[in-house]
Amino acid sequence: MKQVFCLTFEVNFFERMGFQVMSDQGQLDPQICAELLRSPDEGIAEFLELARVKPNTLGNTRMIIDL
Repeated sequence: MKQVFCLTFEVNFFERMGFQVMSDQGQLDPQICAELLRSPDEGIAEFLELARVKPNTLGNTRMIIDL
């Protein structure tokens, strides 16, 4: 694994673990992003902010860490 990412409300916890708030999908490895786009998982679709899922109205934050 090169990266770990999450969609969370617990920003402070993940920051203490070394994660950073993602500014956009450009931070994802292109190969990983391509694999995620093929996933049928609704959580992944929400993480990627795809049009086929509801908007992130709950205020979840996308976070990432490079390993």
